[in-house]
Amino acid sequence: MKLSAGFMGNIRAHFISNGRVLLFLPLVLLCGTTSLRATQGGPLNVGYLVDEQFAYFGNPSTGDDKVSDWDIDSTGGTISSVYWKYASLGGALKMRKSFIPQATGSITLEFCFNLQAKIDGNIWAIRSGDTNAVVFKTSGGAFGYETSTGGFTALVANYAAQTNYAVRATLYPATHGFDVTVNGARAAGMPVAMRNTVSQVDSVYIETPAGLGEQQLYFVTVTKGYIVNERFTCATAGITPSGWGATTAGGLCSPQLLSTRTPIPNPKQPMGFRMDDTSTTAMATLNYSFTPNGSKLAWEYKFLLPAKVDGVIMYLRNGSSGGVTLTTSGGNIACYSTTSSTTTVWSNYVANVWYVVRVVLDPATDLADVYINGKYRTTIGYSGGNLSSMAFGTSMSGMGTMWIDDVLLYPFQERAADYVPDVAPISHGSLKVGMQTFFAGWRNGQHLGWDWIYRYPNHDPALGFYDEGNSEVMDWELKWMSEAGVDFFMDCWYGSTNGDPIKQPTFESTQGAIHEGYFYAKNTGNVQFAIADFSLSGATTTAAFQNAIVPYWVEYYFRDPRYMRIDNKAVVAFGNATDWVNGLGTATALAETNFLRTQISAAGYSGAILLARCGDANTAILSQLSAAGFDACYTYAWISNNITTIQSALTSQKTAGASATPHAIYPIGVSSQGRSGEAWDQTGPGYISPADFTTMNGWMKNTFAPSISSASATAAGGKMVLFDNWNEFGEGHYIAPTALLGYGATDGFGYLNGIRSVFLPASTVTNVVPTATQKARMNILYSRAWTGRTWAFDSIYPDTEGWMANFQVSSLDQQGGYLKGYSGGADPSIISADGYNIPTATYRHVEVRMQTVSSGTAARIYFTSNSDGTMSQAKSQAASTALVNDGAYHVYTFDMSTVPGWTGASAIRRLRFDPIDIGASASDVFSIDYIKVLP
Repeated sequence: MKLSAGFMGNIRAHFISNGRVLLFLPLVLLCGTTSLRATQGGPLNVGYLVDEQFAYFGNPSTGDDKVSDWDIDSTGGTISSVYWKYASLGGALKMRKSFIPQATGSITLEFCFNLQAKIDGNIWAIRSGDTNAVVFKTSGGAFGYETSTGGFTALVANYAAQTNYAVRATLYPATHGFDVTVNGARAAGMPVAMRNTVSQVDSVYIETPAGLGEQQLYFVTVTKGYIVNERFTCATAGITPSGWGATTAGGLCSPQLLSTRTPIPNPKQPMGFRMDDTSTTAMATLNYSFTPNGSKLAWEYKFLLPAKVDGVIMYLRNGSSGGVTLTTSGGNIACYSTTSSTTTVWSNYVANVWYVVRVVLDPATDLADVYINGKYRTTIGYSGGNLSSMAFGTSMSGMGTMWIDDVLLYPFQERAADYVPDVAPISHGSLKVGMQTFFAGWRNGQHLGWDWIYRYPNHDPALGFYDEGNSEVMDWELKWMSEAGVDFFMDCWYGSTNGDPIKQPTFESTQGAIHEGYFYAKNTGNVQFAIADFSLSGATTTAAFQNAIVPYWVEYYFRDPRYMRIDNKAVVAFGNATDWVNGLGTATALAETNFLRTQISAAGYSGAILLARCGDANTAILSQLSAAGFDACYTYAWISNNITTIQSALTSQKTAGASATPHAIYPIGVSSQGRSGEAWDQTGPGYISPADFTTMNGWMKNTFAPSISSASATAAGGKMVLFDNWNEFGEGHYIAPTALLGYGATDGFGYLNGIRSVFLPASTVTNVVPTATQKARMNILYSRAWTGRTWAFDSIYPDTEGWMANFQVSSLDQQGGYLKGYSGGADPSIISADGYNIPTATYRHVEVRMQTVSSGTAARIYFTSNSDGTMSQAKSQAASTALVNDGAYHVYTFDMSTVPGWTGASAIRRLRFDPIDIGASASDVFSIDYIKVLP
C-alpha cells in the first residue's frame, strides 16, 4: 500500500489545504493488541484525541510516504496521493490509529468518505484492543452499522458512488450505546447498543474489502468533552444539521459551501452556515439548545459579514434571558452589559473578514472575559445561572448576509497547578533578537507528522512529541526563548491566496501555534511575534492581496499589541519575495508593498520594515527587491556548518546591497545551527558546534550589526539579528532543546546557551524542562510518544527505522508494514541505531510481535546503556514464552526488570534482537510487526 500527496512544492510548501487520502491495496493483517499498555498521554478533559486531516504524506525531499502514527498492514499494495484509493489484489488493507483509552463520558468520531464505485466490505470502526465497539460498513449496496446481535442496520439504504458521506457518531462507553448522524441528519431510533460491550475504547480501525475500488477519505477525528463542536464538516448543503434550529428572513438559511470555486478549495472543511436576510422587519437565525450547564464555560465561534451592517446578534443565554450577547453597533463589534448598554470590544471591524470570538463565562463571579481574534478585550458582568441555549441572528432592521462557523462550547480548562514556571525576570538589550521559524506543522494529523522525526533520537524534543497549538507547549517555548535573550519569533505563515476570505491560516484549522497556542498563552508579554509569509507567488492577484490577505493580517496580527515592531514599525517578512516580485513585475510589487505600508500605518504604526528572504550577493537582484519596496534582506537557512563561510556570505551580501538602487538594501545577520536533513532522508552538511555557534553570535552582535549601523543609521540590519531556526526538526536545523546532546551540551540547551551567553552575558538562568506529567499533557495525538520507544515499520516505502543486520541475517528489508529478514546461519541478529535515551526507571519491558518460519525455540534481546556500551549475555533477556512457528504473528515479552545491567543504568542507548536465538538455521524466515519498549 502506498500513500502519497499528489503535490510536491518547494521544501517550504509542506502542506496542502485540500489534501485527500489515496490507498492502493491488497491483503494484510493488522497488529494485535499489545499485552502491556504504555504510559499514556493526557489526561485530556476537552479536545482532540485524533485529528487526522490526511493533509500531506510525501517526504519533501524524496516523495516517499508515511501515514504518521497509524498501524498499517499493506503487504499487497500501495497508498498514493491524498485520497485513499485502493486496487486490491485479493485481500484487504487494514489500519488503526490508537488514542488515549476512554471509559467514561462521551467521545465523538467523525469521518467523511467517498467511494468512486459501490463495493461492499468497507469498514470504519471504533475498537477496544481488537474488539469492535462500533462498526460502520457497506453491505448489500447500503451504508450502515452492525447491531449488537451481529445484524446490519442501513443508515443510507442505497448510497451513491462518487458522493461524500460525512458520519458523526457519539459513543457512550459507560452505557455501551452510541448515536449517529449522516450528512447532518440524525438516524432514527438513536441511541442504540454498541456492537460489543467493552469497558473502554482506544482506537480507530479502517478496513477495505478485497476487490477493485477507490475510497476517498477526507478526515478522521475523535473528540471528547465538548458540549458543542460544530464545524459543519458533517453537514449537507441546504439542510440544517440535527440539533440546530433555523428561521429564514427571505433567503438562504442553511449550511452552504464556503467557496463557489471549482474544484472546492478545501473539501475537508467546505461548509459554513449562511444566513441571507432580505427583510427590514425580520431576522434570520441559527439556534441551539443544550442541557442547562452552570459550570465555567468557554464559548467560541467565527463569523463573517460580507457587508457591514448594525444589529446582528450572537448570544449565549439562560433560556431566553441573561447570559452574554454580542452585536454589531456603529460599525463596531460590541457586547451588551447587564445594564443593556453596549461596550465596544472591536472598533471598526472590516467587511468580508472572518472574526473569532471567544467568551469565558464564570458563574462564580458572574463575569465574562471577551476575546476577539485572540486578543483580550474586556470583562463584562452577565446574568449567571445555568446557560442552556445559543443563537446567531442577522439584523432585524438591516439586510445582508451573515456566515457562522466553528462553533464551540466546552467546560473551561484552568491551567494545571504545575503549569509552566514563570519566565525569569531578565532585561534584554537594545539589539533585537529574532528566532525563525517558528514552523507550526507539529500537530500529528495536520502535516507530515512525527513519524519522520521519531526515527532519529537526536531529534527528540525536550517537550516530547507535542501537539502544536497547545498553549502549554507555547509557554515552554516562550520561556526558553526569553530566558536566552530572544525578543520575538517569526512564524512561517501559510494561507489561501485565491481571493476567498481567509477563515484561518493553513496550519490553524483546529488548533495552531499562533491563533490557539500563542494568542492564549501566559508568557506572551515576554516574546513578541511577527509573520513571515510563505504563501505569496507571482500568481497572487492584487485583488487577493489587497482584499483578502492584507485585511486578515491587519485584523489578526497588526492590531495585536504583541506584534513585533522596531521604532514602532511593524516587522513583516516575505519568504518568497523574489518569486513574488518576478511574477508580478517590480512596479506591481511596489504598489502592493506600498498598499501594505498604508494599511499598517492606519493600524497605528509609524511604518513597516519589510524583509525579503534572499541569500544572493547580487546587486541586480537586491536592486530589484529595493525597487519593489523592501527594506532589508535575510536568509532563512544557510545550509552550512562553517561559520567562516556564513560570515563571508553576509559580508558579500552587505557589499552588494550597499550598491543597490533606488536605495541600499542591507542584510539582517542570521546565525545558523547548521543542517542535518536526515529526518527528510536528505544529506546535510551537519551541525555547527556550540562553540562555533557562540562565536558566530558574538560576531553578529559586536561586528556585523554595528557595521550595518555605520553604513546606515536606519537600516534594519543594525537594529536586529535573526537565528536559524527554532523547530525545523525535519529539515534538520533546530535551536529548540532536544536530545542532540553531543551538540547541545548535556541538557540539550547548547544552542540556546550560545545565544544567552552573547546577548544576556550576565544571566544566571537555570534551564528547566517539563516533567513526565507535564509532557503527557502536551503529548496527546502521537501515541508512539507514550512508549520508551516504538519501531512499528509502518512506512509506505522501505524504511527499517535504523535497524540493520548485525550478523547472519540476509535480505533485511521493510515492506507492507513489516521488517522481514532471512537467517544466514545458526545465530541471526539485528541491531538498532545507537543514541537512544530510554529511561530504565520507567521502561522495564520489551515487546515484539513477530512471525517465524523456523524450528527455533527462543528469541533474545541484548542492549547497551549510557554507562556500558558493550553487548553481553549478562545484559540480555530471553522471551518469556517459546517461539510459536505456526505462520501466525505472536507477541513476545521480554522482562528487563530482572536484568541488572538494565535496572542499574539510567538509560538504554541501543537494542540488539536475536529473533531466533536457539535452533536457527540458514533457511529460517522472520517477519517483525513491531518492537516496543514499555513500562
